[in-house]
Amino acid sequence: MASVDDIPGIAAANAEFVKRARLGVFAIKIEPDIVLSESAKSVIEAAGLVKTHNLQPNDSTALLDISPEENQLLRNLHSRGRNAVRRAIREGVEVRNVEPTEENFRAMYALMTTTVEAKSQVRVREYEYYRQFWTNFIKRDQGRLLFVYENGVPSVGAFVINYGRKGTYKDGGSLQKRGQYGDSHLVQWQAINQLKELGCTEYDFCGTPPSDQLKDTSNPFHGLGLFKTSFSKTVTDFVGCYDQVLNPLKYKAWMAAGSAWHASSTRAAPASSSTKPAATDIKDAGMTKEPDGRRRPPTDALPKTEPMSATQVRQNAAAKRMLRRLVQGRTRPPPR
Repeated sequence: MASVDDIPGIAAANAEFVKRARLGVFAIKIEPDIVLSESAKSVIEAAGLVKTHNLQPNDSTALLDISPEENQLLRNLHSRGRNAVRRAIREGVEVRNVEPTEENFRAMYALMTTTVEAKSQVRVREYEYYRQFWTNFIKRDQGRLLFVYENGVPSVGAFVINYGRKGTYKDGGSLQKRGQYGDSHLVQWQAINQLKELGCTEYDFCGTPPSDQLKDTSNPFHGLGLFKTSFSKTVTDFVGCYDQVLNPLKYKAWMAAGSAWHASSTRAAPASSSTKPAATDIKDAGMTKEPDGRRRPPTDALPKTEPMSATQVRQNAAAKRMLRRLVQGRTRPPPR
């Protein structure tokens, strides 16, 4: 979409198409690539859209213009990132593009869970989601996996993707105790230059705290934001996610069911310090060796959950019934 001024026309076209095709759609969710401003919010809300929770991690993000030639681009980096890249190069840190094997995917997932436990309060999806995502992008020549090794073990990993003229740091992780200064910065620098060769002109570090919360240590992205803003000081906030409501009664039922499910879902418990991997061997890197010889992340590297109470079980069952009726078109408006 060209600008926020396109939103009213798109919303009208959506509504007309759904009605003409008799699709039974009660809401359409959009998350446009539009920079946040009061005027943009006014245009979107005037079109009848309702603000809802953001879905993508990069509705606030650090963006870097990577169109300049390499030397100028390095000079354009924030001083923290520039100095780390230069030192890593001087000290001989090596970044490798690795093959999309099961072992490398498992190692990457272990690095991700390690980093999330240490620097973030967000949860990681199950391994199979990432394995499928990485595989699909690599098959289309739009994804690449990069590692730095230390003592023969992957110590830093990044999966980056490219689409059109934009490159994105989709996934990453690292061991928390490492001996190679600037290794994670050099991984990003190598990825940026590889994507430049493919014609990308912008690099999205994919997720930071909002620009007005960069110093807020309680923000779940605070630790990750510190690293990403060491390349670019500028954080861009986008308008985020909105719902175009086409059937208010069904939408209200959907939201009520979602609230019930959220209230009854399991809560992530803090991981104990014993689950933090050290930087010494495969086991300490968050990997265990199975009898078949394959290396897999241990289950205790994943977020812990608490059992549901009897009330939560009932709420969860009610939410499922509500969703089932909604899908079958038998939803009645909830009591006032």
